[in-house]
Amino acid sequence: DYFIKKTGISQNEQVLFFEDTIENLFVAKQKYGWKTVFILPISMPKPKNYERYVDFLYHDIHSAVESFTFHPGRCYSSR
Repeated sequence: DYFIKKTGISQNEQVLFFEDTIENLFVAKQKYGWKTVFILPISMPKPKNYERYVDFLYHDIHSAVESFTFHPGRCYSSR
């Protein structure tokens, strides 16, 4: 909640959340309903049931960001 207050993100705002820890993705998905992008290095095993909290999975942040096209109010993935 601190982050939400600090950034001024509203409850109805669409957010694309890039993260490398499953715990933070869980909160983003369950509590706020954000779209989640899991950055998981290829050398790391996939956590159990990660699909429940992850909308997109990439092995590095560069690939993740490059795959999205951002427009005001909208975001599209090439996947």
